[in-house]
Amino acid sequence: MRGKTKFRAFLEARCPRCREGNVFEHGAFHVRYYRTHKRCPVCGLVFEREPSFFTGAMYISYFMNVGLVVTALTCSQLFLEDSPLWVSFAVFVPLYVPFIPLIFRYSRLLLLYLVGNLK
Repeated sequence: MRGKTKFRAFLEARCPRCREGNVFEHGAFHVRYYRTHKRCPVCGLVFEREPSFFTGAMYISYFMNVGLVVTALTCSQLFLEDSPLWVSFAVFVPLYVPFIPLIFRYSRLLLLYLVGNLK
């Protein structure tokens, strides 16, 4: 752990134990952004603790998505006062799409950091 804080390692998608190895095989905006290493390339920590371990990340992802959608639509309704709801969606959807890979990755990371047995 060469001085990296846990928060910085989380933001950089690094291993929660050694904070050096990448959790994902590719970058966030690569076509295969979803591929997770089986083990940490540096310390050998097994990321998927059991079959379907990352299924729990769906719940985290759901709450992240709901928070983002509600916040964005509320803000757009405040700034676009007299416009119909479909205008808010038309503005929001193109701005939301780039966040999909990030939400996917950080929901998995959050699950790994919170409940992943790091022994």
